[in-house]
Amino acid sequence: MRRLIPKLFHYKNSVLRRTTPSLFQPAGTCRHLMKYLNFIPNAPDPSRTSKVGPDAACAEWILKLGGAVRFEGDKEWIRNYNFLPSVMNPDYKPGLVLDEIDGSGTSVMWVGFLISEGHLSAR
Repeated sequence: MRRLIPKLFHYKNSVLRRTTPSLFQPAGTCRHLMKYLNFIPNAPDPSRTSKVGPDAACAEWILKLGGAVRFEGDKEWIRNYNFLPSVMNPDYKPGLVLDEIDGSGTSVMWVGFLISEGHLSAR
């Protein structure tokens, strides 16, 4: 029994070391955690892109991250996600074209631009 207890204690500690979150790890690993947390809202949704088009999907993505967009023909910037033209609205025009994107102060990453798949027309 004396030999078994230290082995169980060692096993418990090794399991805890493997499953401990990065927050409790040395300082160098915290950067990796933040990188993965930023990937979550930046992940593209291909089904949404095929439903509303690349420009509208990109506008939704930028607004969710706190940026602003302006569509072609509009004078004002849209800064609130709720003011986007809705697909459910009967007056929705499927050919929305982004004119400008303001991503200042957002956590925009390259992964999110996979939404556009090369069809984005914004400046």
